[in-house]
Amino acid sequence: PDVCEAEPERAFLANAVAPRILAECCELRGARMIHFSTDYVFDGQQSRPYLETDAASPLNTYGRSKLEGEQRVAAASPHHLILRLAWLFGPGRDAFPEWVLQQALRQDEVRVVSDKTGSPTYSEDVPAGVEALLAVADPGLVHLVNGPAGSWQEYGQGVLDAATVCGWPLRTNRVTPVALSSLPGLTARRPVQSALDTAKFTRLTGLTPRPWPEAMADHLASKPVPV
Repeated sequence: PDVCEAEPERAFLANAVAPRILAECCELRGARMIHFSTDYVFDGQQSRPYLETDAASPLNTYGRSKLEGEQRVAAASPHHLILRLAWLFGPGRDAFPEWVLQQALRQDEVRVVSDKTGSPTYSEDVPAGVEALLAVADPGLVHLVNGPAGSWQEYGQGVLDAATVCGWPLRTNRVTPVALSSLPGLTARRPVQSALDTAKFTRLTGLTPRPWPEAMADHLASKPVPV
């Protein structure tokens, strides 16, 4: 988000213009496009998890560019599938869990934001959800995340809990809560509550996304334990 805030033209080219071109190419060839979007299309003012039917009102350039990408893909064809993901973690790319683990391995305190809520999502669970939705005729826009909603603090604590079970030699197994406003260097505004409701996904597929702590346990079990 902060890079997009500094380079809005590049953000819209990547997140709105390019998806529109891809969607139009797919439509010309009778193909179906799968487009991934984000929870940052919402402003965070709602207390409950967001539904697909809730009005989007992004706070930053990243969210605005992603929302425009959704709209352009949908305009190209009703057959395209648009998925909103959030707080991704998984193999292949270090994310928030890896940052928490590195902090806990090196120091006695891990400071994690407590006043921002969302939906952690395990990247390894996404393909099965996509496959299930592709069996549905024109599902349109769907939220696909693991449950339940939680704060960054709860997310971070879940990482340390799973690592402790796996035998990681952590210097601390508890996170220290801090306020989002205390973090330096953030130029883009963030929604403080951007959890996503997956009832539509369950209604369409008959599947319920598993809890993210269970997914986190699998993720850390696949990693070698540091010595």
